[in-house]
Amino acid sequence: ELAVALLRHFRLGGGSERARRYVAPAIRHLEALYRHDLAADLAARALAVHGLLEGEERIDALLAQSWRLDHLGRRKEELAAIQEAATLADDLGDAHRRLLADKALGSYLWRVGEVERGIQVISEAAEQAAAAGDRHEEAALRGNLGTLLWSYGDYEAAIVAHEQALAMAQEIGAWSIEANAFGGLGNALWALGRHAEGIEAQRKWLALAKEHGERVGEAMAEGNLGGTLRYLGHREEARAHIERSLELAREIGQPTVATNATVSL
Repeated sequence: ELAVALLRHFRLGGGSERARRYVAPAIRHLEALYRHDLAADLAARALAVHGLLEGEERIDALLAQSWRLDHLGRRKEELAAIQEAATLADDLGDAHRRLLADKALGSYLWRVGEVERGIQVISEAAEQAAAAGDRHEEAALRGNLGTLLWSYGDYEAAIVAHEQALAMAQEIGAWSIEANAFGGLGNALWALGRHAEGIEAQRKWLALAKEHGERVGEAMAEGNLGGTLRYLGHREEARAHIERSLELAREIGQPTVATNATVSL
C-alpha cells in the first residue's frame, strides 16, 4: 500500500528517478489483490514517462502489461505493447525476449480470430525455443500451439501438441504449463468425442490450479469443466462449477471469464 501511495505521490512526472524503485512493488501489490485494471493503468503511466523504463526492463514491463491487457480485453493496447516489445528486443539483439514477444503475439492472434497466422507465429517460436535448448519456453509454446490447433479444428494435432507440452512440463517441474496443457488436452479430447478422458484432463487442470492457488486458472477450469458436464447432461454438478467460475471471476476481475460463465448458466 505504501508503494502505491508513493507512486501516486510522485505521479511519475517529477522525481521519476526516485519513483522508479516503487513501480514494480506497486504493480505487484495491485496484482496480488487481483486489481489488474489498476495495475495496467499504473504500468501504462510508468511506460509513458520518457527514460523511466529502458532496455530489457522496458521489454519485460511491456510484456507483463500485454498479459494484463489480455485479461482485461483491451486488445488495441495489448497489440501495441507486444509490437513495441518485439521491436526493442530486435534492437537489442535479445533472442529470448523476442521469443517471449512472439509467444504473446500468438496468443493475441488467437484471441482476435487470426488463428492461421497465430499457428505460424507460435510454430516458428517453438522451433526456435527447441533450437536454443529452452525447454520451459518450448513447453509453453507447444501448449499454446495446441490451443491454436484446437481452435482451428485440427483436434488430433492439438492433442499431440498438448501431450508434448505436458510431458516437457512434468519433466522440468513447470506446474503452470502442466495445468494449462491438461486444460487444452481436455478440450481437444472432448471435441473428438472422448468425453471421459476430456473430463479427467479438465479435473486435473482444476486440481493443479487449486493446489497452487492460481485463481485465474481455477476460474477458467471451473467454467470449462462445468460446460463439459452440462453438455453431457450432468446439470447439477455443471451448475455448481459454473457458479464457482463466475464467483471467482468477479472476485479477481476477470470480465471475459465472468461473461462466459454467465452465458453458460
